[in-house]
Amino acid sequence: IADPLGYVMFAFPWDSYEPIQLVELKPEYAARFESKYGPDVWACEFLDALGADIKSNKFDGHSAVAPLQYATASGHGIGKSVLVAWLIKFIMDTRPLSKGTVTANTAEQLKTKTWAELGKWHKMSITEHWFTYNAGRGAMNLSHKEHKEEWRCDAQTCREENSEAFAGQHAAS
Repeated sequence: IADPLGYVMFAFPWDSYEPIQLVELKPEYAARFESKYGPDVWACEFLDALGADIKSNKFDGHSAVAPLQYATASGHGIGKSVLVAWLIKFIMDTRPLSKGTVTANTAEQLKTKTWAELGKWHKMSITEHWFTYNAGRGAMNLSHKEHKEEWRCDAQTCREENSEAFAGQHAAS
């Protein structure tokens, strides 16, 4: 699958779960997905651009491809953590036996923002029954119920005072 926006519109109950009905889709997205509600316009555009890059990368599920790298700079509260949660779910749900690590600048940010959003969206996803979500102290992960070690995403914190060293270590590995 190379359609992250299509995945987000399909995997979550936009038209039946009122708490997520915060944004009315622009007409072109509403018609495309036959839905009144969905992500903000910037998130729709981001997910569509990602889908186009996935398609151009010609990932076949087996052969290695060049990584896709994006950066989003913005103020607080526009939904970056939500977007990260959707991306984690998209990869986990559409890439069997995938493994990943999610990090943040601080342990508090990882636990209360990124991982909390993942838990919220995971609970309402159509694939919730495939995975076990854990937000316990020191063991934040999302793992497939039948392939716990081979198909998972782990949250890894770093000490705030050492975040630059942590980032450099991962960039070099």
